[in-house]
Amino acid sequence: MNKQRYIEYIAKNIKPPYFKNMVDMYGASETEFVPIMKKVFKQDVEWEDDAKSHMGGWSEPTMNMLKDKSGYPIYKEDINGDWEKSEYNECGRETYHEDSTGYWTKAEYDENCNETYFENSKGYTYGNRR
Repeated sequence: MNKQRYIEYIAKNIKPPYFKNMVDMYGASETEFVPIMKKVFKQDVEWEDDAKSHMGGWSEPTMNMLKDKSGYPIYKEDINGDWEKSEYNECGRETYHEDSTGYWTKAEYDENCNETYFENSKGYTYGNRR
């Protein structure tokens, strides 16, 4: 299988925790992380980790993060595989959030970026849906 088809195969089938599964299930290398995640999130992404340089080389990262083209964090994953996903509107307000525990929130905003509706997985809601 050529590399592009392999990346597409992974992106189509992978489930969170993405970074853990890219390595453990698919044997992906760091150079493949961004191309895979671009396809998963259907947008350009920037990948960051918290590895630190020191005299003996680099420390292993304990947190991986993806940011969208505006610099908003759209995915975070720690070394244990706990993760969070977020989506944002054009005002930079979080419209959706989900984490590895199953908790989620959804929010809607008006044209002035004021929150008009909110709900979460625990059944809490306020405001009116548009």
